[in-house]
Amino acid sequence: MICLLAGSSCQPSVAGKEQKGTNDPAVVWSISTKSGKKLILAGSLHLLGPEDHPLPQVLMDSLNRCRVLITETGRAEEARDELKAFVVSRGELSAGERLSEAVTDEVREGLARHYEVVPEARDQLEPLRPWLAALRIGAWRYGTMGVQRSLGVDATLLKLAEKRGMQIGSMESPVDQLGVLADLPWEGEEKLLKEVLEKASEQAFVASFGKLKEAWRSGDLVRLDRHLKETQQGSDRGLEGMLLGERNRRFAEHIRELGEASSEDVEDTMVLVGAGHLVGAAGIVATLRDEMGMELVRVSPGDAVGMPATER
Repeated sequence: MICLLAGSSCQPSVAGKEQKGTNDPAVVWSISTKSGKKLILAGSLHLLGPEDHPLPQVLMDSLNRCRVLITETGRAEEARDELKAFVVSRGELSAGERLSEAVTDEVREGLARHYEVVPEARDQLEPLRPWLAALRIGAWRYGTMGVQRSLGVDATLLKLAEKRGMQIGSMESPVDQLGVLADLPWEGEEKLLKEVLEKASEQAFVASFGKLKEAWRSGDLVRLDRHLKETQQGSDRGLEGMLLGERNRRFAEHIRELGEASSEDVEDTMVLVGAGHLVGAAGIVATLRDEMGMELVRVSPGDAVGMPATER
């Protein structure tokens, strides 16, 4: 879950330089549409480091075949002012309140341990509600690993799409995305903060994220699904459903609507969402294929979109 929470601030991409990609499969499907227009569904890692570039060429080729790019939040910087106002109104405690005084003893102890490692975090986190403190701690942890949103798949492809003058769309707004957390009951916020504090302090977390990147780059759906299950162990099932299950359903409905639109209403489109949304029985791919009856074909490097590829 921590990967879904980190690095929520809007940052411009610095990874927009076009370069030849690798021959790695990544996670890409072609979806049959009633209009005959191309509809490509691809899995992203929102956070990457310089060593993770160049990206798989199959992602670049997919982008080249489309006129529209849809990501989870689109041009998030366009909502910067709205996002800042939301964070102030929904993410900060009332004047004079302190986070450590508002949470359970167990969470308070976790915060104290975090402050020992990062003393400057005390002044930054104490005015915040638990959900926003969890985001900030997650962003710090990923920052120590040298990964950031501005080098992630979304930011990289958005930069390329903007350079080409492509239309940019979104599955949800940044405020909608954060609203899932802000709408949690206080107990849910505390559980979220407790989980992030625990996982951010685990040395094994670095190795786990490295395995996630390997599974994504190699297009290994089994390993991706296994990683998702492992990271969700011990998580609050209701929160997990809000962060993934409910959003998976909304995203799948949006994609189904694109697939059923007439040729006059839709362009060749690439939809890019976090890879964790795509795998598993409740993932977008299974929902589109098994529940909504859509035809999805796995795309491999060098394939023309729509040509069969071997499932991994």
